[in-house]
Amino acid sequence: SLAPTLRQERVYSVQAYQQTVTAPPSYYRSATNAPSTSSDKLCHNGPAAAAAASAPRTHRPRRRGRRGSRDRRQVRVWRLRRRERHQGARRRALPLLRLPHPLQDPHEAPDPVRGPLMELLFLGTSAGAPSISRNVQSCALRLESGEYVVVDCGEGTQQQLLKASAKSYGANRFRPSRTNVILVTHLHGDHSFGLPGLIVYLDNAATEKAPPLQIVGPVGVAAFLRTALILSRTELKRGYRVTELATPAPTGGGAYEGAALCTTAPPVLHPDERAVSEVLAPNDDGMFALELLTGCSLTAAPLAHGSIACVGYRFQEADAPGSIDAQRAAAEAERAGDDARRICRALRECSLNGAARLALADGSELNVADGFVGAVTRRGRVVVVLGDCCHPGGVCSDATRRLVADADVLVHEATLDDAFAALALERGHSTPSDAARVAARARVSHLVLWHFSPRYRNDDAFRATFMDAVRAHFDGALTLASDFDRVSVPREPKVLPPAPPPE
Repeated sequence: SLAPTLRQERVYSVQAYQQTVTAPPSYYRSATNAPSTSSDKLCHNGPAAAAAASAPRTHRPRRRGRRGSRDRRQVRVWRLRRRERHQGARRRALPLLRLPHPLQDPHEAPDPVRGPLMELLFLGTSAGAPSISRNVQSCALRLESGEYVVVDCGEGTQQQLLKASAKSYGANRFRPSRTNVILVTHLHGDHSFGLPGLIVYLDNAATEKAPPLQIVGPVGVAAFLRTALILSRTELKRGYRVTELATPAPTGGGAYEGAALCTTAPPVLHPDERAVSEVLAPNDDGMFALELLTGCSLTAAPLAHGSIACVGYRFQEADAPGSIDAQRAAAEAERAGDDARRICRALRECSLNGAARLALADGSELNVADGFVGAVTRRGRVVVVLGDCCHPGGVCSDATRRLVADADVLVHEATLDDAFAALALERGHSTPSDAARVAARARVSHLVLWHFSPRYRNDDAFRATFMDAVRAHFDGALTLASDFDRVSVPREPKVLPPAPPPE
């Protein structure tokens, strides 16, 4: 068997290996040391060749000892090594081919060489308890910078992330070393019981210079983590830091009204906790502004979920420059004696700074809007992930409406179908119709439903029931999330300049 040898040689291309294995015997015979006979040299064509082919073989057959098989194996390895070097060079050159070739039509989009830059990975979509086909609540958002943000971590999230980080996913696999932020919507068990194990898993995957892990959630997250990590004698090399959101105190806690005392007790820090947990107060509009991500703003707002504090999170990318008219920039540079590349760079800066005019070398000014094809800026993508929430009839608070407004992707819970609307209201949950009304009023482009009750099987009847309820109120894109589903968030496409007229 050649499998151990080929595995050690790190063959990059399966097709190259198959071509080597399925090559004709003459492909290998030319590289071996087997001597050729006189009949091989003389009988090439004509009657002599036909007679030699029909005559029985009287010469000694080729020896098939260990030495011959070893030589053939070595020849295969040499050829595979040569292919590997050539393919490695081509792979290293791929990032240089992301822009169109100079001889290629610039109006023809180049072939993509990597996956979507921003996408949601669903790790658990079940409510309350896991089912056969669904784990409890968790998802991960990959940003364009390559950083991952994990939202909620029910029990078993660590195992789900191990599966999502398998090499079979290729470039789209989950990277635990790139995860620095964990967001918790609320402290119900199906959203938080996997938090201590997830912290240890991300700590083991981190490098020595990794920053402390940032954990955000309602008041009580710090006490929950300290209790679990101190009593289990857990040691962390990168440490962690907790930011708690001071949401309005929920009512109707019943027997748990006094449980809030444990969150205000004097803190006993874990040895690896970097600082006392910060309690963040809301802004005047009732929302929380968090500065934890690069190139993306993070905002939180309280949600109505019965007797427990719950929040939702909004990820909004920074605006990007629009499509610069390179022909106009070159013409203005030639007229004013300026550099076209400097004008292009200045136009990008003006588009982000909001400047209306650009000064040129000869003292004249260029209208910034005239230097672009279409809009001056492209709006950044917006992703909103809500925890458990109760929006009967699509009615929600002002802070929630501002949180979900104009989102490209809205992740909303739909625990029970419309037939159990009264039960959903009693338990602080929503139905598909409630989520659809919220998405329609907020002008959402793509609605993703998750947090389904374990009573539903992931079959056609379930999908038909929920999709029909949504389509009665919402006409945008719709996804009923399952475990390990991926939802990409495309960026608004650039407007290309008109093609030059043919000569």
